[in-house]
Amino acid sequence: MNTQPKRDGSGDIPLENPLQLDMALKFGAFLSVIMLLSKFLQIQFGNAGAYALAGMSGVVDVDPITLSMAQMHKQGLEIAVAAQAVFITVAVNSGFKGLLIGGRALGFRVAGPLAASILTGWVLN
Repeated sequence: MNTQPKRDGSGDIPLENPLQLDMALKFGAFLSVIMLLSKFLQIQFGNAGAYALAGMSGVVDVDPITLSMAQMHKQGLEIAVAAQAVFITVAVNSGFKGLLIGGRALGFRVAGPLAASILTGWVLN
């Protein structure tokens, strides 16, 4: 997925329609893959499978694993496991965006608050 805004040289960032069909189809496909994988990995590897998938999917997006864990909780997954998986996803997603995509300057600015929020979430969870 493209993470950098396109600039046309005028200094303005062009707006794109958030309801584009291709974006909705990509999200739906990613959500389907995450839901299938989360169920499969949870059956095969237990909670560790859900946590591993949460970490991997956090590199791309937070929403699919959040929806998947909510659905799995309805089907009997413990709320603590679902919450920890979502926490892992958010931590990986924030770290990936802030530290890797944002570059070194942004990474240094967000490292402290990000580490503090991850630690706080881990302690409270």
